[in-house]
Amino acid sequence: MNSEGFCLELFTQSENYEETPLRDRKAWIELWNRKGKAEFLRDFIALANTARCFGKPAYLLLGINDKGEIVGIDQMIERLGWNGLDDHQIAEKIRNQVSNLIREYITPSHPHWEFKFCRTEEKKALGYFLIGPITNGPFRVKKAFGYDEGSLQPGQCWIRMGESKHEVTLREISPEQEPYCYSHAQVPYLLPHHWRDYMKGCINELNVSPNIEQRYIELQADTGSFLEEEVSKFLNDPNMRWLIIEGVAGSGKTLFLKRWISKQAENNLVAIDEIIRREEFVPPPDWIPVYFRLGQRDPITNLEKLTEQLLNNINSKGRFWETRPSKPEQLFEYKNLKWLFCLDGLDEIYETKSIGQFINALREFLERFPKVKVILTTRPGFTGLPDGTIPSKLIRIEGLRREQIENYIGKCLSTSSIDLQPEDVDELMQYLFSDKDLAELCALPIYLEAAVEELLSVRVPPLEVNEPATTEASEPIRAESEEILSSKIGDKEQNGSLSSIQAHLDVTHEDMILESEDYIPRNEEPSSIGPEKDDDIERDYLAYTLPRRAVLIDKVYQRLWNREINRRVGKEREFKEYFTKVGKLALKMDGNIETLSQEEAKKCFTKRGLEWVLNMGGVLLQTKSGWIEFYNRLAKIYFAASFIKPHVENGTCSDIGRLICMCQPEFRSSVHEFLAELTAQELEPIFSC
Repeated sequence: MNSEGFCLELFTQSENYEETPLRDRKAWIELWNRKGKAEFLRDFIALANTARCFGKPAYLLLGINDKGEIVGIDQMIERLGWNGLDDHQIAEKIRNQVSNLIREYITPSHPHWEFKFCRTEEKKALGYFLIGPITNGPFRVKKAFGYDEGSLQPGQCWIRMGESKHEVTLREISPEQEPYCYSHAQVPYLLPHHWRDYMKGCINELNVSPNIEQRYIELQADTGSFLEEEVSKFLNDPNMRWLIIEGVAGSGKTLFLKRWISKQAENNLVAIDEIIRREEFVPPPDWIPVYFRLGQRDPITNLEKLTEQLLNNINSKGRFWETRPSKPEQLFEYKNLKWLFCLDGLDEIYETKSIGQFINALREFLERFPKVKVILTTRPGFTGLPDGTIPSKLIRIEGLRREQIENYIGKCLSTSSIDLQPEDVDELMQYLFSDKDLAELCALPIYLEAAVEELLSVRVPPLEVNEPATTEASEPIRAESEEILSSKIGDKEQNGSLSSIQAHLDVTHEDMILESEDYIPRNEEPSSIGPEKDDDIERDYLAYTLPRRAVLIDKVYQRLWNREINRRVGKEREFKEYFTKVGKLALKMDGNIETLSQEEAKKCFTKRGLEWVLNMGGVLLQTKSGWIEFYNRLAKIYFAASFIKPHVENGTCSDIGRLICMCQPEFRSSVHEFLAELTAQELEPIFSC
């Protein structure tokens, strides 16, 4: 008689090594003496606890020795005096004896086990106990059970586990010992293949392309160290819990974080593959990164919501469970798991109230789980970070230096499909640094990337040497500005107010075109970038294709603004209007008023809107004394010209002309010259004051 559903493959096929703890082999069990019964009770408790942790059935195989040789349990049947019984009766005898032992000596009760019996073709008797995974437990000795060599004592508990497949054995544990005290329905027991899937999920989600990696330039912190070095210091400091990375829009925070996490996941993946090769049962040896993008998700208002969203994020990549366990957050407390939560974009939580709720939830999270660490990226302007309640550090991203910009251009040229020469780096550097303000903008990675991409995208030289090729500017995203213009332009006042007009500017547009060595990013010493070129010498191929400065600046700013709008789901119109408001502010500051108070700036924006524009980078700045100014003169000229352009093209110039005529002549001339490169429309009527 063979039991229904008997699985002979358990005896004949080798299991995946991760299943080893769930299978124990015995030639037989000595049910005829108390020592053998005690050994069976230990084995059953250990396998029941292992099945409970894994969430899978465990098997105690009878009739197979440790070498994997099928020997049968016929000697066991003979020793018990059951030779005269048929197979059905033998199976029932074993079930009854074992059932009595389990019921009397194991707690809690385990109703979900079976004994299956079979005869092979060689007439060898085989059997196995299938022990189902139930959530009760941990299983332990119910009452004392004595035998000649010793005794089992109430409360004793075992599990079948080991550091590797070859070390799997019966281990005595405490019923409260983590992680064995939890069932799979409470906290999943994570195996190497779970971690392998998770790391692969991280890499696939972040999708840092080889092209990005080839062109990447290491960012520097305000400490003078590279950002990656600061992260390493943070992780190696046992007292530090919270690292805040601050930088304006486009400074490279998100790409840095994604790239760092991707590299960390790749390193972990190598280690995990080695763990699997050695058939071990150990977690990743290094920090386990969790990338979590803030904004564009349900508001995180408390600790419970933050914990839930982080767990969902983790499980979406690792598939640690199909049905949500009751206590998965306990994973964050395990001492052998080093969790690093990388929370990207505090500024993308738009509502001020929601930001406060999130920060409070994050503090509670760090207090609730003292073994985890957090990296948080944000733009400037969020006061109270850090506040001293959690050991933390704030570092700021510095702008790119000249050598970094040159290095980036060189990498772009070397990875481009276009046939360019190394000396073209000098040509592009000379172009970018021919204007001080353009060079300052390119100190921000997103502006540099957009500028170089645009410079390399136009490759067809003009037919005539003396007629530079024209490139149409991309149409900026603009809101209707007639409504903004309908408000009265206040009376002219002094002392730096919005409408005050003071002495004419001393710098003309032509004065901005200086020698290349005079143009450097902020806070950097000037240095020569190459020899001057004789105007009579014919320009090389690359020089022919360089676009007009205004066209380049327009495309660069449009790229940044579109990027920001795409991140503000549901608020696109509001953020489009900020573009127009910045342009109007540029005209009213007219090149003469360098700074204005926050109160005056808020007349153009909401408080939150002003914060957002300040944090964009390359648009407005807030001085140490709290005053507001444009990032540089070029930014002010660009936004003024961008504000005027749609009115010129739509023929709605009556109100705009009054604003233009109130500007200082030098600023008006610079805007006129800049705008002439962006549009073919006639400009003289509105600039004739």
